[in-house]
Amino acid sequence: MNDKPWHLDRRTMLKGMGVCCCLPFFEAMAKTTGQTTQPRRLLNLYVGNGVSLPHKKFTKIRDDWHWFPHAAGSDYKMTKVMEPLKAKRDQFTIFGGLSHPKSRPLLGHTAGDSWLTGANVGGEYRNTISLDQVVAEHYKDETRYSYMNLSTDGGTGYRGRATTLAFDRNGQPIPAENDVRGIFERLFQIDNAKSLKARKIELQKKRRVVDLVLQDSRRLKKNLGKADQQKLDEYMATLRDLEARIERLEAWQNIPMKKFDSSHLDLSVTLKSPKEYIRSMCDLMVLGFETDITRVANYMLVREDNLGLGSKFSTVLFGFPDHHGMSHGKSEKNYKEWATYDRFLIEQLDYLLQRLTDAKDEHGPLLDNTLVFYGSSNSTYHNARNYPLILAGGKNMGLKHGRYMKFDENKENLSNLFVSMLNALDVPTERFADSKGNLDQIFKA
Repeated sequence: MNDKPWHLDRRTMLKGMGVCCCLPFFEAMAKTTGQTTQPRRLLNLYVGNGVSLPHKKFTKIRDDWHWFPHAAGSDYKMTKVMEPLKAKRDQFTIFGGLSHPKSRPLLGHTAGDSWLTGANVGGEYRNTISLDQVVAEHYKDETRYSYMNLSTDGGTGYRGRATTLAFDRNGQPIPAENDVRGIFERLFQIDNAKSLKARKIELQKKRRVVDLVLQDSRRLKKNLGKADQQKLDEYMATLRDLEARIERLEAWQNIPMKKFDSSHLDLSVTLKSPKEYIRSMCDLMVLGFETDITRVANYMLVREDNLGLGSKFSTVLFGFPDHHGMSHGKSEKNYKEWATYDRFLIEQLDYLLQRLTDAKDEHGPLLDNTLVFYGSSNSTYHNARNYPLILAGGKNMGLKHGRYMKFDENKENLSNLFVSMLNALDVPTERFADSKGNLDQIFKA
């Protein structure tokens, strides 16, 4: 990327008299390339176990509480599930009919691992890089952290029941974080002298460990068979990625973070208060975008199956069966309960979109330069087809919202949408996973 001869970095400081001050945004800080100077961001939200789609014999419940609208187009009627988003109708699009072909034959729970990858996770289980990581790789040199990867349960889970949305180039799961206070302290409390010194020592130790392990791994490889060599190569690739991240953090050590207000954050929140916990996680992602320490964020609210703490939110909040249990019920009462919980989750999406609207940078509301992708990898009864999906934001990227777009799965794959999303994010892409083209209809009114 070539800068102007008089180009100023956005983090340029005025130094003198023993103090330093952040400069305001100047035109001289803009790049000379044809790309826009507006940062583009991606945020993914996942809910396992599908959504309520009441059987047609329950006419009233189906009319009022069906997750999907009953007719496609720009004049669709919102059901009660979607009502929390009513005031933001022109800021999002609902998609129907999209899914990943390789996951359609699977039990819906297993398909969760492929939601952002489109890979074949049945049989031998061969996952691939996730959408978020493609974007993270593209912008990794422009931000302090490549991505924020969060989930209610944290960690990686296991094959077919992942607790993370992120997968690296080798299809290996990337651990997610779930401790609100821990996430805040690791990502945002880095500017005081004591913290900087401790972090520098910690990074140096990590670098030494990684260097030693990489060196020893090269020696070990000579004595392994072909299959073991392949496994070791994948492990070494992970180590090299870790080494690159350490180097990047070292380079950012002495660069001050943009000032921010964290007084609204509840760092003591626990999973005993689901609504407050979810909103605190959303606040952390918004703060990450607001300070521009990252441009990619994931949050898995509820994992698949009757596993993890997120599946119990419906019981804690409403006294309903756990989320997975509701997905097995077929009574009118069950559908109403399930849809009520779906509405609660949509309320949290509305909260996030409002926070991204209220938070502004020099280009306006963050939402206008952010794609927010929400949904699940199964519709109902563990059916890995017709994913319930919402794409919001991206006004400055040319997206046209206010519609329910329903597609024929024989003609369109979810990966086609990913291709269009990547290009909107200034990540030039012709193919992603098993895409057959793009879904550029999202840019046309």
